[in-house]
Amino acid sequence: MTKIGDPVVAIRRAATERDVDVIVVGSHDKNFLRRIVSPSVSRELAHKANRPVLIVP
Repeated sequence: MTKIGDPVVAIRRAATERDVDVIVVGSHDKNFLRRIVSPSVSRELAHKANRPVLIVP
């Protein structure tokens, strides 16, 4: 699936439209500085999703 726009909004919308039980997203290691200044889609999803989020390294 390809969506345009904010990835968190698009993933949340797709999860709602498809009535999924859990959202599974990948994550990768970032160094300390990148973690502070760079937004994380997986972290934002974990806080904003209306269903469970499984983050896989």
